[in-house]
Amino acid sequence: MNINAPLGFGKIQKAGKVEIAALIEDFRNKLYAEGLLLKEEFHYTEVIENGNCIFYNDVEAKHLIFCEGYGLEEESLFQFSASSGFEG
Repeated sequence: MNINAPLGFGKIQKAGKVEIAALIEDFRNKLYAEGLLLKEEFHYTEVIENGNCIFYNDVEAKHLIFCEGYGLEEESLFQFSASSGFEG
């Protein structure tokens, strides 16, 4: 068998495999246990911005990350945004 490898090749040693689904589940459970991830319905009207802080119920943060997809455009907090619907 001829191998066409103009840039060369090598032997892989000590490779591993990552079970992505298990990794995500374990990390999610760790975040829940540490109180860093909440599993609840988000109420946009509860968000209060005060200077460099954002408050939501009993949470104080510098940043707020939304992963809403197309639903984000329907929320009043983001009417100012120049975002458009992207998939992916």
